[in-house]
Amino acid sequence: MIYMTFQNKLKAFSEGVAKIPGDVFHYRRSQLSPPYTVWQEDGADALSADNHTAEQSPTGTLDYYTRQEFDPNVDVIQTILSGLPVAWYLNPVQFEEDTGIIHYEWVWSWP
Repeated sequence: MIYMTFQNKLKAFSEGVAKIPGDVFHYRRSQLSPPYTVWQEDGADALSADNHTAEQSPTGTLDYYTRQEFDPNVDVIQTILSGLPVAWYLNPVQFEEDTGIIHYEWVWSWP
């Protein structure tokens, strides 16, 4: 198995989610109209061995903003996430009353 650095894992994740239709951003929330996707890492799980950190596994969230009810891109996003070497689950789905935006959030972690 080839060891991947923390940054290489993030780059691989970035390349994978870049296939999501529409605009995809890292960290910053767009001022564009939906649909768009924002992802970010929020930490890492660590594997310790021999009294040091042997490997880090990035964790984070991916947020999708849309105004379309039953947006087919939700299934596209889940298919893309399933093709990446990450574990993931759909967290809350929220309707933002003040903007009329439906906000999906997936939590992901590199195993």
